[in-house]
Amino acid sequence: WYRIKREIKSEAMLTVLFIMISTGTRLKEAMLMKWDHILFDQDLVKITPYKTRKSNPNPVYIPLHPSLKAYLLKLRQKYPDAEFIVKTSKETANPIYSMSANISEKLKKLKIKGTAHTCRHTYISWAFMEGLDGLIIMDWARIKNPKILKRYTHLSPKFTKENINKMKI
Repeated sequence: WYRIKREIKSEAMLTVLFIMISTGTRLKEAMLMKWDHILFDQDLVKITPYKTRKSNPNPVYIPLHPSLKAYLLKLRQKYPDAEFIVKTSKETANPIYSMSANISEKLKKLKIKGTAHTCRHTYISWAFMEGLDGLIIMDWARIKNPKILKRYTHLSPKFTKENINKMKI
């Protein structure tokens, strides 16, 4: 993540990736997020579901990470009248598809295996490795089935080694 932040110069791409990796949102949710979805005074982010809106149309509120909050506050000062957080080009026919392709291309150039959706997997894995309860992660990420949570969770070798060392044998 630190390498991505250092190397990506596109403000829109960096903003999308930062939102995704800090909230676990899908690309479309991040790109269509409005400023009124960021509840700065309550340190919450309102996630409006797009993929799951038929089965669960209710928004979910997740904590606003302090580093994302600081980034968004600076961005808000820069664009005080904007409705959407991510500024996209009006010339792009499908900005979400274009962003997805651009992110994949940029990650490939950085020799990072993954796509925009990898940010969702990363968020869920980090939350799990930080000790968050699986039910909380499922709620925040709008995952209904524990089998799906397992598919999203990728534990680092360092994490597994640290945890085996905690066992009292």
